[in-house]
Amino acid sequence: MKESPILFSGPMVRAILEGRKTQTRRVIKFPKHTYDPIGEASWIKSVHQDGGGNWVAWSTAEPGLAEFTKKAYPNGEGFKCLYGVPGDRLWVRETFAEAGHDLITYKADGTTRQVDRELDNKTSQWRPSIFMPRWASRITLEITSIGVQRLQDITEADAIAEGVTLPSNTVTMYPGIYRDAYAHLWDSLNAKRGHSWATNPWAWVIEFRKV
Repeated sequence: MKESPILFSGPMVRAILEGRKTQTRRVIKFPKHTYDPIGEASWIKSVHQDGGGNWVAWSTAEPGLAEFTKKAYPNGEGFKCLYGVPGDRLWVRETFAEAGHDLITYKADGTTRQVDRELDNKTSQWRPSIFMPRWASRITLEITSIGVQRLQDITEADAIAEGVTLPSNTVTMYPGIYRDAYAHLWDSLNAKRGHSWATNPWAWVIEFRKV
């Protein structure tokens, strides 16, 4: 079992703590050898797991390719998911502040927690999640499954499992409303990085449970 860090925004941290979020999607960074001459992976039509638990990209989505991939690459010749495999753990990085002495405060819900070390920072300034050390993390997740799909293939049920909520003034429910809410959330986090909902990137689908 290995542990890896993973960043979550404040609303998603609250969703995890409340038990509403059991999935996360992250853009796949394909190995450079899968890029075409203009630096993209636009030729990829499907991605399947090999016999060793790694992943192989294909230019076709022919039926039966999933089983063929395991037989063609039985020893894990594909590329790895950097987040791990089922059974591995993810420790959550979130916005926090060192409150002085031995206290950490978490911005997502205002919770203060005692840690097993003496801290020097008494200014309580918020620090971005990327700077959270392992000892300050309060949430550990166990990966239960990892899959691959195009972002826009997310279902309504999966959008709910992503922890999205609807505005309090929502009065009309329609098929796909949570999926639309997830698309809005995705763009708020990823559009500026060049991975908007409209570009429909390939994504890791990571399911987890809170330890």
